[in-house]
Amino acid sequence: MTATDNAAPPGLSQTFAKGIAVLRAFDEAQSHLTLAEVARRAGLDRAAARRLVLTLAHLGYVRQQGRVFSLTPRVLVLAGSFLRGHRFGIAVQPVLAAAAARVGEQVSLAMPDGEHAVYVAQAAPAGGMVSLGLTLGSRVPLGQTAIGQALLAFMDRPPAGAMPRNGLAGVRRAGFAFADGVFEPGMAGLAVPVGAGGKAALGMSAPSVRLAQGPARTACLATLRDAARALAPVVEDL
Repeated sequence: MTATDNAAPPGLSQTFAKGIAVLRAFDEAQSHLTLAEVARRAGLDRAAARRLVLTLAHLGYVRQQGRVFSLTPRVLVLAGSFLRGHRFGIAVQPVLAAAAARVGEQVSLAMPDGEHAVYVAQAAPAGGMVSLGLTLGSRVPLGQTAIGQALLAFMDRPPAGAMPRNGLAGVRRAGFAFADGVFEPGMAGLAVPVGAGGKAALGMSAPSVRLAQGPARTACLATLRDAARALAPVVEDL
């Protein structure tokens, strides 16, 4: 997304929007950028990009090493305010930790962000391995992933561009989403909605043979649904 993707309505600060675009220019694929690269990825001219990057560096959100810039840990303070403000550590994390211990796999909570799902909380069992490498703040396509489809299926107004080819009627009937081999061959995702209106979804990934059918999938699904019920009051306040 660039600073010029959408026309800003009257009263909004274009400069602030451009600053956010600069921060979003850095991602997992491009964590270290030159000024020219920042300008291109943010949709800005080089002079504007330079002023914004130097301002962010002065404020401590960007680090400069020669001609290359990268984000600093200070950007996490912004996300931390959201998590602390909604008591994620007290109300969400213990529920996820208990669910992860029961299923023996990492469990994640995601919320919609345009045509993507963004991971806002995670928990893994003791000694468990994380195979997909998704962390807090990771964004995945809504229509392609189980956790994204669990969001889409229950949204009041789902983004048209995010709808999967085969629709979501089956997900709505079943009350859960299943996706196989999206990120890794042999790995599948299972997810359920949390609360109403597609505000959040709870999901896990595991080897496809475990989640495809049978008692293991039934047990995992029951655990996710129990956790989703426990989290529903928290999600309603978000």
